[in-house]
Amino acid sequence: GMPRFLEKIVQVDLDLPRVPGERLLDALISQADAIFGAALEESERDDLTGTFRQGRVLLSTPRDVGRLRNALVFADAATGRSIRTTDLARLEILRLKERNVFDWIIRNSIYFHPRIGIQSMDAEQRGRDFIEEGLEQATRLNREAVADMLSRTFENAAWVLGGAKPSPQDRLHERDTRFPLYSTEGWEAYLQSFPDADLIEQEEWGYARHICGDLQKSRNYLQTLLTRRRADGSPLLLSFLENLDRFMRG
Repeated sequence: GMPRFLEKIVQVDLDLPRVPGERLLDALISQADAIFGAALEESERDDLTGTFRQGRVLLSTPRDVGRLRNALVFADAATGRSIRTTDLARLEILRLKERNVFDWIIRNSIYFHPRIGIQSMDAEQRGRDFIEEGLEQATRLNREAVADMLSRTFENAAWVLGGAKPSPQDRLHERDTRFPLYSTEGWEAYLQSFPDADLIEQEEWGYARHICGDLQKSRNYLQTLLTRRRADGSPLLLSFLENLDRFMRG
């Protein structure tokens, strides 16, 4: 009858109070054991605290924290528990809440690689333009929070943006079992968790163009090429030499 029909279609708003960012962070930290297999270190808690202060627009409800928790369980397993917890959390927040920015990072992962990086671009302004291009992918309300996340996660981005950046206290040492994403080991391990990602194949031409004038970068990169193969099994060194030949002819 009509009363039961009206009962289904009439909507009534129920406004709930906004949950403070500190409470959201506590809710996430309380589940660290279940997510990462161990409680967070004090430095990790401090790092996440800084991220949540800037990222309240990105994580604003208990549902957001629940989605992040589930995503982190999967991402931590996919990377073999080899990535620093706070870096993994920031990337997953971007993937869930600012997918265009996350896709831009993966699409341009070559420029976040510690051995190459934004600094290898032709001029400082090009590096700034590149980061601005990424920030343009974010919704306007979230751009400040996204910029803070990038600078806290990648030294290359911190070099362009200034402000917060990875702490020197988080540098790799003998006891580290998880790599930060600003390290070569961490970034390459993270990308390998994506079945279709091929770090060097993405921008081989870009590699050749940006590092051929820097002897140290060329030496480091050739060491990488000697130990890596492309997704199709072909040696990366041959691909690099082909593109270097294109550059010299150009």
